[in-house]
Amino acid sequence: MINFSDRTIREAFGNYKMVKQIVESEGPPTWMLESMAIVATTFVVSENLLHFWHNGEVHLIKTTHPMMTDTPDDDLRELSEWCEKNGWKKLTVDNDLLEDPQQFYFWQRMYFSGIIISEHLSECEKKETERMKEAYEREQQEEDTIL
Repeated sequence: MINFSDRTIREAFGNYKMVKQIVESEGPPTWMLESMAIVATTFVVSENLLHFWHNGEVHLIKTTHPMMTDTPDDDLRELSEWCEKNGWKKLTVDNDLLEDPQQFYFWQRMYFSGIIISEHLSECEKKETERMKEAYEREQQEEDTIL
């Protein structure tokens, strides 16, 4: 179950096209709606501050989801799935949430699970892949030199 604080999101039943139509009929084509989303699942309840953007992006700004690895991610998974089912883009985690090392690894796990997206985490993944490729190539060169 997901409940939103923003009236426009509720009025449009969360549908991106309907939200866009309502907002743009009353204002400029570039907009952002801020809403608290309370997500309740069987195992966890969280409050999430979201920014809904005119281009369909949804940014997760804050969350009360526990950052422990043993806490189920059902709430974030449900929120991410809700975004996509309602015509929004995949849930994007705000870079400020990645600053704390413990939170970084939590969000990295959510990124690898496909629950959220993040340009910063994508860059980290590319750098790590390149680092591993270079290490493998060095190891192969050392083995070739020994033989």
